[in-house]
Formats: sequence, structure tokens, C-alpha cells
Amino acid sequence: MDIKNLIIVVSFLLISYSYGQSKGSIEVEVTYKKALINNKGKSKTPIKFVNDLSYKLIANDSVALFKRNESMKTDTEFDNSYRLATRGGNGIYYKNRRKKIKLRQVETAGELFLITYPYNEWNIELTRETKKIDQYTCYKAILTKDEYSSIQKKKVKIKAIVWYTPEIPLPFGVAGFDGLPGLVLEVTKGGTYIVVDNIKFKTNNSKTKILPPKGGIEVTVKGYNEKLLELFKKIRKRKN
Repeated sequence: MDIKNLIIVVSFLLISYSYGQSKGSIEVEVTYKKALINNKGKSKTPIKFVNDLSYKLIANDSVALFKRNESMKTDTEFDNSYRLATRGGNGIYYKNRRKKIKLRQVETAGELFLITYPYNEWNIELTRETKKIDQYTCYKAILTKDEYSSIQKKKVKIKAIVWYTPEIPLPFGVAGFDGLPGLVLEVTKGGTYIVVDNIKFKTNNSKTKILPPKGGIEVTVKGYNEKLLELFKKIRKRKN
């Protein structure tokens, strides 16, 4: 770790300690909204958020759960919204710091899967670039990982730009983008943009019980990608 990243991490630890001393345990309920954007970042068109599509993160010092909020739309509206939702952030994401568990439950082609992810799955590059999101000072981080694509039959690089705030010292975030020295408030991955909409704090001693998702075919990331390949082959066969 270089000196720049060391300074940021040490700052995070100091903020975490002081926050814990003054306010006790932290619990947050965060609502995020989503937009689809020009993934080349050259469009000057104002960002248009997807109506009636939001996500919720519930997190305390040790556990977090992220999922899409239920919608009251009609079936047709729901189908359109679901197609947009599946472009990043679909399913239920769960992380437990004490047990070192990271899970995602997702339905694909009518089958429910429970995927186990590596606990520290991201290569993280911390930067000193900052900006304000809502009332919080956020730092930019670049998250990357190499993942084998069964469909493309090669390793592909997954990359996201993430903004987190050490002012809320919880290492959780949007759709599995986590492990940073502070709560993630914004993520851009390809043409998907998710940003915080509202944050509610709960600092008393009666924590909400955050339980892992249950049910589904238990697979690793590799196993899930192999299932996707089987699905891809079936769809291609039908078209032919």
C-alpha cells in the first residue's frame, strides 16, 4: 500500500474510532436511485433516473443487506422496470464481516440461485479525489476484478468507479461494491449509475436483525457463470 492510500485508511480508522466513542454502534438505512447513462461519459444530456425504481441498503457495524425495493407498478410497467433493474443491482446482496461471508441471491430464467462470492473480491485503488454527495465529503475509488466469462470463454475485467464517505465508517455499499473505508454513496459501472437518495440513522442499542437470504441452488461465482452458459446455449438453440 502506498503512502497516499495509507493516509486515507488511517484517517478512516480514526474517524471510525471517534464515531464509535461518541455515538455507539451505527445502523443506517440507505435508499438509492438509478439511471442509465452514456458509458463513455461524453453525453451532456441530464441524467434521467428510472421512475419508481429504488434500492435499499440496511447496514450496521458488522452486517449489511442490499436489495431492490418492491414496486406497485402494473405488470407491463414492472416488466420494463425489471429489465432496467437487471442492468446492475438485481438480486439480494448480503455481507457479514464477523463470519467473513458474502452472498448474492438472484433469480435467473425461473431458477433461484444463492451465490457465494470471495469475501474480498475487489482490487481497490484509493485516490485523493473528492466531491460532495448530499452533505458528505466522498473519496473516489476504482474497483476492479478479473472474472472468467463462460460465454466469452476468457477472463474479462470488471471495473467500477465508486465514491465512498469515511464520515459514515461502514465498509458496505451498492450491489456488492464494498470493502472500502466508508459507506458507498455512488457507483458508476458501464452505463449504470446508482447514487444515494436518502440516509436514515439509527444509533440506539436495539439493532435491526439483518438475516442472510435463504433458498436457491448454492453455487460459487464460477458455478453460476456455467449455469448462465447453459442458459445462453438453450436460448441460442431455440432461435435457430
